[in-house]
Amino acid sequence: MTPADAAAAAVPTAAALLVINASWGYLSEVRARTADPRLASWAIFTAALGVGAAGSAVARQWPSACLTAAGAVTCAAILAAGWRHGDREFGRLDSACAADTCDGAGSCVAHNLAAGTACGASSGCGQPTCSASGTCERHDAANGSACTGGSCAVGACVQGQRVGCPQSVVTAVPFQGNWSSVGLPNLFTGSCQSARTPDYAVELVVPATGRYRFEATGSPDSMLTLSRGACAAGNGTEIGCNDDITDGTNRASRLDAMLTAGDTITVYVSEFGDEGTGAGTLKISAL
Repeated sequence: MTPADAAAAAVPTAAALLVINASWGYLSEVRARTADPRLASWAIFTAALGVGAAGSAVARQWPSACLTAAGAVTCAAILAAGWRHGDREFGRLDSACAADTCDGAGSCVAHNLAAGTACGASSGCGQPTCSASGTCERHDAANGSACTGGSCAVGACVQGQRVGCPQSVVTAVPFQGNWSSVGLPNLFTGSCQSARTPDYAVELVVPATGRYRFEATGSPDSMLTLSRGACAAGNGTEIGCNDDITDGTNRASRLDAMLTAGDTITVYVSEFGDEGTGAGTLKISAL
């Protein structure tokens, strides 16, 4: 090996060692659990630098391959050290706002899009935008609000679903939430309801087979109806309807029902009349 060849090999080797040495302080903090690396970002850095090192090696660009491989090893070491305690938060659209890179000296350099920049595709029920921290945040329209061809539910536009359906989707019990039928349409007329009564609709995906209790208060005279099937159809089979727990003395509403895991049940909460001023609290619990 000539002196020139030796020098050519020594330069990238020294640079690689400097990269590793520069990151040692942060790596030590991660190992001591005084720093919590964002695992998704470091995994992306490791993969990107690994691909770069492999490409440089295939092209026989050894100095570049050596330096890039050192960066990949550094990022992989940080990822491994922080695997048990690092920040595991990662939205599927985060990478649309954050294009962070390793600077070749073991440091992460942020290259985030400006806050408020659109990221990802609009669902028809809200346009995601970048936050100041470089994550893509959802801005879902309210459940039951109108979208093209249907209404919104948990950020998705459900085609054919009636406006007002549903106001809330419940997948776990116990559940407690506020309800208000102000400004809502009449979605279902239960056997104990007045015609044209505005309804606050809650869809429950039954988590386990068993007996459940539904209780609504407020209005000051609340009404409660249970129906099988999603709110979208509006023609589900009524399970039960209750006006007063105790006629004349307790105007809250209560229903108990035996339900099967995986079934969708719609709870319609309303007031006794059709004034459109009903509001209160809905509770769902397992018995």
